Amino acid sequence: LVASQSAADAAEPLQLTEVQGAQFPERSFVLSLPSDRALTAEQVRVTEDDVDVDALRVTPGGAAGRGTFGVVLAIDASKSMRGSAIEDAMAAARAFAARRQPNQPLGVVFFSRTARLALAPTTDAGRIADLLAAPPRLTTGTHILDATVVAVDVLRREEISAGSVVVLSD
Repeated sequence: LVASQSAADAAEPLQLTEVQGAQFPERSFVLSLPSDRALTAEQVRVTEDDVDVDALRVTPGGAAGRGTFGVVLAIDASKSMRGSAIEDAMAAARAFAARRQPNQPLGVVFFSRTARLALAPTTDAGRIADLLAAPPRLTTGTHILDATVVAVDVLRREEISAGSVVVLSD
């Protein structure tokens, strides 16, 4: 992949991530750009063994369909999150949800001693808002690894090919 960047954009580098699940010989990648930057297929050149790749398609994240991009928020619901920590985490979760593209599913896992799926990935803004309106009940334990495993399993089960897990914790 060859893309040019201005000196001003160099502070925010391009990031290329392979998407799992493409059937050989097909390949899919997510190219993360600096914020507020757009890209067209004409601005991208992909080669393999110094030969241009045919049938290149560029799909903006906002135009991608269900199953392409998705996020699971893993929110710490342990007692160490009492007070402003859980309030701040929930505010961050609401802000994150508000900025996602409407067609990009969002799921939520709450975790403490155990991790539980509170909301399977959905594009339903009302269901997302309802879940994030109030903090979860806090309990003992902070099993971040377990929460991450649950979140990744959810992405796989939902067949989200370019998924991310965002952990919100103190």
